[in-house]
Amino acid sequence: MAFELRILLGVVSIIFFCFVLLRVRKGRLLLPHAFVWLLIAVLGIVASVFTGVVAACAQLFGFETASNFVFFLVMLFALAFLFFLSMVVSKQTLQIKGLVQELALLRSELTRRNGEEEGR
Repeated sequence: MAFELRILLGVVSIIFFCFVLLRVRKGRLLLPHAFVWLLIAVLGIVASVFTGVVAACAQLFGFETASNFVFFLVMLFALAFLFFLSMVVSKQTLQIKGLVQELALLRSELTRRNGEEEGR
C-alpha cells in the first residue's frame, strides 16, 4: 500500500473514531452500536500501520490482492450489520405494537370510567 494511502487511512480512521466518541458523549449513538463503529475505526488504524498483516491474510484466504480482501470484508461486515439492524427494528416493531395495544386498552378503560362518573 502506498505511503500516502496509509497516512490517509490512518487519519480518516482517527477522525472517525473521534466522531463516534463524540456522538456517544452527546447521546446520539448508543454504546452497543458505537462499539461496532469504534472497532472498525481501530481496525482501520491497525491496517494503516501493519499493511503486511492485511496482505498476508489476503494471501492466506486466496485473494489475488489485498484490496479485494478488504472489499470482501467490508461487504461481509455490511451484510452482518444490516441483519443486526433488521433484528433490532423487528424487536422494536413488536414492542411498539404491544405499547399501542396497551395504550388503546387504557384509553378505553379511562373513557368507560369517565362515562360512569358522568352518569352519576
